[in-house]
Amino acid sequence: MPEANTSNQAFNQAANERARKLTGLQNKDLLQLYGLFKVATGEDFSKESQPGFMSGISARPKYDAWKAVVDRGLSPEEAQAEYIALVEKFEKEQSGK
Repeated sequence: MPEANTSNQAFNQAANERARKLTGLQNKDLLQLYGLFKVATGEDFSKESQPGFMSGISARPKYDAWKAVVDRGLSPEEAQAEYIALVEKFEKEQSGK
């Protein structure tokens, strides 16, 4: 994922440093982070076209994950907070606490 560069420094740190250190996440977890990241960074979903058959195996699940967050109506700030909480959850799981 590209670097996060928002006014929320806690989100930027979670996206740019902490999430990148997570290992062994399931695909569903990675997709959830992806969808939140796209909304959290202000990406415009309305300009994205639905991937077709020839778009590649990962394009459709990423699109669907992003759409799921958009459909929930989260603001970028809400998506940032959820992203941070999810990273914290995964960090705790990986540290065994």
